[in-house]
Amino acid sequence: MTKVKRCSQCGKEVSQGGSFCPFCGNIINENVKSESRESAIDGLDNDIQKKYQNDINKKLQKQKQLEYQKENLLKKKNSLGLKIYNYSKIIQKEIPSCERNKTAPNMPVIKTENSKMDVKWYIAACIAVLEFISGFMPWVSLYYADLFQGQTISCAGIFDLLNDISKFQDWTNSTPEVLGVFVFIIMFGFVMLFINGYFIAQVLQKKESEVSGTIAGISGIVVSVAILLYKWNLDISMEEDNWKWISINTQVGVWLMLLAGIALICVIVFYKSDTEAETKNKPNLEFEVMNYDPVLPIRMKTLKIRKENGKLILELTYAEFEWASIEEFIVDIQLVRYDGTVNTFVQNALFEKKGQNFARFQLQDAGYDLDSIASARVNILGYNIYKSLKKYEEKGSGFSAYSDYSVDELRSARFANSNMVMCMERNIGENHQCCCGQVYSNKNNKCPLCGKERRGK
Repeated sequence: MTKVKRCSQCGKEVSQGGSFCPFCGNIINENVKSESRESAIDGLDNDIQKKYQNDINKKLQKQKQLEYQKENLLKKKNSLGLKIYNYSKIIQKEIPSCERNKTAPNMPVIKTENSKMDVKWYIAACIAVLEFISGFMPWVSLYYADLFQGQTISCAGIFDLLNDISKFQDWTNSTPEVLGVFVFIIMFGFVMLFINGYFIAQVLQKKESEVSGTIAGISGIVVSVAILLYKWNLDISMEEDNWKWISINTQVGVWLMLLAGIALICVIVFYKSDTEAETKNKPNLEFEVMNYDPVLPIRMKTLKIRKENGKLILELTYAEFEWASIEEFIVDIQLVRYDGTVNTFVQNALFEKKGQNFARFQLQDAGYDLDSIASARVNILGYNIYKSLKKYEEKGSGFSAYSDYSVDELRSARFANSNMVMCMERNIGENHQCCCGQVYSNKNNKCPLCGKERRGK
């Protein structure tokens, strides 16, 4: 009789001579260590094999998820423990050069009324004035027997033209048609006048607008070319009929409008290309960040600023040691001049992560005075972590620790060191300060933040 025993896992009776329980896959024979779980169900039919294999796969998948969650929770626990430790160091005043974040006056703005750039806009405005005046100057003159003897066509003569159409509508079918085309062109002429007037007003208000200036130039070209094309087409029609019953002669207004439109576009294009060349040749600004939040597991490195289409693009590079990847920063940024003056550049700015360890924010270029800037300060108000469709928010401590390096020394140290550098590495009594700024006990051989081995053990 076959000896049986109960499975320690599911409690069902199984053969004592078997290696695995056919019901749950548990090991029956302790001497069997190398056989796989799949071999335990080889003797069962395919349906049962698939059933148990699917159950096993689900359990393994669930196990992986739980292990992943456990790992994240352990990381989060360690990060929280380090933050609590750092808070205690602030209270005990054991973090060098640490103080509460301070407010500072806003960045000054540079006035540019008499700059080279503005002169070009004034030139464009003067050309627009000429184009505007051309709308009321004679474009063409009409001749036909005693009915039309040099009648001029322009925006100024719109009412006379409408009166003529009404007067001669019974005289011939062709006359109102010819004059009606000019009415249509004059309507576009009024649009041209409005656009040029709008552009002139913008320049007088110190507002630069490439779009309105370009449209103003194009509108003058369109109206003048329409007039010239219609004259040309009408002249051809008269020659084909062998009877020139109406004559159209161009006047100074149409040529002034055409030349002014071309000149206006040329000035706008010249300004744009010159500005782009200046922007291209001007190097991007880059400043070392000289402070850090002594509680949070993140260190800002540099602030980069560049101008782009009337916007200022700000980029922060950083090193993070948080339990999960940070996706957004909310910060205040202050800029420090060489004379020590501190100004607030942006407040409550939301920087979004755009790549590996850098985040970006943009604002309108208000003409800030960015000359003589030596370094930057970044006060972290908070940051957001998105993990498994959940948002985790972390607040800043409201404190900043400052580097004991000069700007040039810090830049050189960061360039030469593979580790994150914020300050000089040193012993402070029973504590040790890592080059990343983290303060920890001398009893430890490794920085709990960046993992750097301690020097001078």
